[in-house]
Amino acid sequence: MDKDDDILDEDDDSVLDEIRLDEEIYAEQLELHPEYQEFLATSGLDETFLDEMGQEVNPHLHLMTHVILEKQLRFNDPPFVRQTIGRLEARGVDPHEARHAVMTVLVELMWEVVTQKRSFDNKRYEKELKKL
Repeated sequence: MDKDDDILDEDDDSVLDEIRLDEEIYAEQLELHPEYQEFLATSGLDETFLDEMGQEVNPHLHLMTHVILEKQLRFNDPPFVRQTIGRLEARGVDPHEARHAVMTVLVELMWEVVTQKRSFDNKRYEKELKKL
């Protein structure tokens, strides 16, 4: 076995660790969203769910956005995300609703990345979160 094999093994391990973490956080978030559990068990990934406000939601996409945000919080990367959540909670915002507020900004910026084919703007992310 040469040193390139060792690198591939380490890379494989880090990818598997990342997948496991994503799955762990996804399961945690699914527990926090019982309204999606039966729907996801019986529906396809691209189907939408009508929430309590009558708005269409893709539960899988919603939960995956939670995964992204929770990883940002766990790794404190970028730090302004954790600071924003802390600031919102200190003002009395429910922790889950604080996350939804940040996710609204995150999704908007991610949408621009996809539709306008540009890089994610971390400085703008920070600027928009300061407005919350």
